[in-house]
Amino acid sequence: MTSSCLYLISSKNEYGVKVALESDVNDKAICLIQDAVYLACKGPASKYIDDAIKRNIQIYVIEKDIVRRGLEKLINPSIKIINYSELIDLIFKYERVLNL
Repeated sequence: MTSSCLYLISSKNEYGVKVALESDVNDKAICLIQDAVYLACKGPASKYIDDAIKRNIQIYVIEKDIVRRGLEKLINPSIKIINYSELIDLIFKYERVLNL
């Protein structure tokens, strides 16, 4: 079993977040990129994101993708906003990276 995994999610479809939540990986994080940043919005944008937050799974969202979509004021404050350089650091931090 892999002990750490970063799930890169690029689609508005919640399937990737659901897969991340159901995995048996000990140390996991979710990074929302491209159109998946819509899932980071406050309110009922994603029940799976809310579940991940409740489980203390770290969730990241890419700032440039937020700005391109005009969502700066709508992002859930529990989600950490990062840039692409920080994403590269995350990729090297985790043993495995899955792009969903």
